[in-house]
Amino acid sequence: MRIATTLCSVAIGLTASPSIVEYDIPTPNSAPHCLVAAPDGLIWFAEIGANKLGRFDPQTEKFTEWPVPTADGRPHGITWASDGRLYLTEQRGNKIAAFDPKAERFSEYPLPHDGSGPHTPIQGPDGMIWFTEQAGNRIGRLDPAPARSWSTTSRPRAPTPTASSGRGRRWPSTSRSSRGTSSAGWMCVRGR
Repeated sequence: MRIATTLCSVAIGLTASPSIVEYDIPTPNSAPHCLVAAPDGLIWFAEIGANKLGRFDPQTEKFTEWPVPTADGRPHGITWASDGRLYLTEQRGNKIAAFDPKAERFSEYPLPHDGSGPHTPIQGPDGMIWFTEQAGNRIGRLDPAPARSWSTTSRPRAPTPTASSGRGRRWPSTSRSSRGTSSAGWMCVRGR
């Protein structure tokens, strides 16, 4: 039996039923995770299992992959930012990586705390890259201009994916309370 890692495309139009098309990613067992569409229509995604950043061109159906500089960095979350770069969290590498698609080059920014487990990033309306530090129990912020990260302690035990209200507030969900029990909750951190 052949096991292939695939990227799925769902085409929903005015047809009676949607169709799903699967595309084989060149690297087997790459474990694709978190994808984002760029303004030019290209699809970018993190390959946790292969330690790569992937790009898929829906027009040509061609994949391109770049290895993340940190060995076993385990890229996880990804976001497209207004500076034209993609930002990835490196869960095991304890870094935020920025990828410049024009130069095809990574820049990496180590987090100030060991073992933080950076998770899903977003760009807030303030231009900052916000992310959760799932294992570190913090919310982090990377200022793309001087490329410095800043973290603040949060009450929930394990913050996970974030969303923005559009009013300068970040809303990370939590998967566990500070007592270690499962819970669903929200927390607000005001941007500066």
